[in-house]
Amino acid sequence: MNKLKNNIAFLEAFWYSKGIDFNDMFDYVVKHKDFNIEINEFHIIENGFREKWNIESGEVVGDGDFKNATYRFIEREIENGN
Repeated sequence: MNKLKNNIAFLEAFWYSKGIDFNDMFDYVVKHKDFNIEINEFHIIENGFREKWNIESGEVVGDGDFKNATYRFIEREIENGN
């Protein structure tokens, strides 16, 4: 549980430094989704998206590329037991 709290604190600090409030982002996703999601599941999805974002920084990338990269990231997390 401490690891999850530390990860959430890191994400909050990261997004806040970019002018994005992590809690607002999470609240938006929760409000606009049509399925149940836990904070740790959101964290994994967000990490997959952010990984692709950082790799492709400055490039034009389609939403399908983000979806595929995030899906592959989730698959790796499942294989690693996360």
